[in-house]
Amino acid sequence: MKHNYSNIQRNLTVLVLFICCILSAEAQDVHFTFSNAQITNDGLDDYYDVDVMIESSVDFKLGSGQLYLTYNTAAFGANVSTSNNLTYSQPAGSVLAEVYGFPAYKDFIQNDNTTSRVSLAFQQGVSSGAITANNVTATPKVLFHVRIKFEDVNEDPMIAFETGAVYLDQFYTACGSSTSAGLADCSGEPGVQLLNDTFDSSNAADTTAPVITLAGANPQEIVLGSGYSELGAITDDESQITIDDSEFIDAVGTYTIYYDATDIVGNAATQVTRTVNVVPVLSIGENEWENVSIYPNPSERKFLISGLTDKVDLEIFNIEWKRIQYIQGYQSEQLDISSIESGVYFVKLISGTAIKTIRMIKI
Repeated sequence: MKHNYSNIQRNLTVLVLFICCILSAEAQDVHFTFSNAQITNDGLDDYYDVDVMIESSVDFKLGSGQLYLTYNTAAFGANVSTSNNLTYSQPAGSVLAEVYGFPAYKDFIQNDNTTSRVSLAFQQGVSSGAITANNVTATPKVLFHVRIKFEDVNEDPMIAFETGAVYLDQFYTACGSSTSAGLADCSGEPGVQLLNDTFDSSNAADTTAPVITLAGANPQEIVLGSGYSELGAITDDESQITIDDSEFIDAVGTYTIYYDATDIVGNAATQVTRTVNVVPVLSIGENEWENVSIYPNPSERKFLISGLTDKVDLEIFNIEWKRIQYIQGYQSEQLDISSIESGVYFVKLISGTAIKTIRMIKI
């Protein structure tokens, strides 16, 4: 009997490569964690926000997938998808937000699996060849974001991955031709099922401290006798801010205002401070300033200070009291303001301890 050893050898080679690919795919692990868990408020309702992260020790292009999350119904109510309490989103920079001519992923489906468990699934949109690089690596990356509205914010969210055996192994490598940049043909060229997924729910608790951002100028300048005027501040999660202005007195000097915030679960923000400078102002009737004025006012391109008898230091501030220009030893020369935006400005003149502030309009 005559054998075609060339064909046999070729078939064995293909078989070995196929087995190696299967073993390699099965050796891949895919690991899921939570990140940036935070309880937020939109001014009306409280929410639990969290990023779902994905990583693997073997780099690969992600195909379709499905995850199950469990939660505390005392906090969120039952059936969070049906009740429209859950938002499943793909923020910019996440794996599921990738676009290669067409969206790389599509059909973002959420379903209540039980009254306290929800399913989040997605499909691949473009062929593996269109995905330009491995998007699952050893560096954790945001897969998607979840927001769930509280029914009782005082209850523990108890968010966790479902790790029961029937819910495992729901992810695949990218399907479709590796040389095609078009839409995915997952029926003809399916991806490989990943069989070594693991989960870590330890970062599901809100440990993210709020961040305070000051509104208005810092430092803030107040004319003597005006009293303290709070410019305000906000937090990124609507946590309530406490403001300590007890150091302030209406006297010439420099004072510090302290801003603190603690979210609903006790995470404290880094304290933020504002410097307040109280500056003297001469009474209108003092002869050395009474004839000093800006000309023209409003000004379009240039202005000058008329009525000065001596040189002064001149500062220009915007409406938020941020200094945009300073001139030492100014007397009466024209100043070019053509490069600044239209709006209201303040021109401060300083001569020793005497100060005069004039409102100027740039048109």
